[in-house]
Amino acid sequence: MRDLAKAAGVSLATVSLALRDHRSIPLETRNRVLRAQRDIGYRLSGRPRVERPRSSAGTATPTLRSLVFILADRSFDHPTYAPVLQGVVAASQDADIRVQTCAFASDAGGELPAVVRSDEVDGIVLSGNVTDAVCLRLAAIGLPVVVAGTYALDAEVDQVTNDIALLGRMATRRHLAAHHRHIALLTYALTEHYQRCVWSGYLDALDAAGFATETRVLTCAHGSERALAASVIASPDAPTALVVSDAGLADAYAMELLARGREPGRDCEIVTLAGQAPRGAPRAYASLLIGGESIGRMAVAKLQDRLAQPARRPVVSMIRELAWIEAT
Repeated sequence: MRDLAKAAGVSLATVSLALRDHRSIPLETRNRVLRAQRDIGYRLSGRPRVERPRSSAGTATPTLRSLVFILADRSFDHPTYAPVLQGVVAASQDADIRVQTCAFASDAGGELPAVVRSDEVDGIVLSGNVTDAVCLRLAAIGLPVVVAGTYALDAEVDQVTNDIALLGRMATRRHLAAHHRHIALLTYALTEHYQRCVWSGYLDALDAAGFATETRVLTCAHGSERALAASVIASPDAPTALVVSDAGLADAYAMELLARGREPGRDCEIVTLAGQAPRGAPRAYASLLIGGESIGRMAVAKLQDRLAQPARRPVVSMIRELAWIEAT
């Protein structure tokens, strides 16, 4: 621990408190300790040791017998993350792995879930509002962590994600194939990794078709979806086709069209990128679905692989599973 304190430039007491996720340690200091821990390969010695099955040669055989699915700052019925959990549960049932779930508030003072410190948990699948700080705090416990979802992370963790740029390209190509030439991308601010990936795919498709000079991006703040839709629809150069990054934005635009006596699909063709098939009332636009359940299944496989090969470098695995739900 002295080496870790020296590497982080803090006292032994600070290291001890930071590794136990104590509220008295500022987030910046805690992250510095966790980064130093990762860099020098320090492992907590206080974690209870679990007896593993042994091979005929007498060596321990790592086995994933129990995992916890942690969802940060999101609800378990969220349309993006519910399919991921379904995939985790399905893959775990196939392999006779016990699954526990817990929600987690990722704010600076939030305590780590008690379940991750249990000697009965062998690995973690993390999704929701995933940040480098959360990854570092969980990695400090000594359990393997696999992140499920699309995030731009510096933390060295295994990650399973969709090819979001491919979604943007496919949605845009659909409009181009229907001979639309007045196409726009409707998205939230391009500060999030997901939105930037959609934007990249949208630009790639237009560039490949020779329409790079006609790109148009409409960005929206959360809470102003209907107001933006009203402004765009009322403008003389309203697009005839939209690629929409989020289902909520597509809902708002379609409702505003209907409120003005216009018809989604006739006056504006909309393709949205959704986490799962629409539920309830039929929608007046097409949805391009991402493989959420496949992400969950692969995350479990990654945990098993990490236990078997603890020394290998973390990797990002890309899923290119797409499905269309047509307008009804």
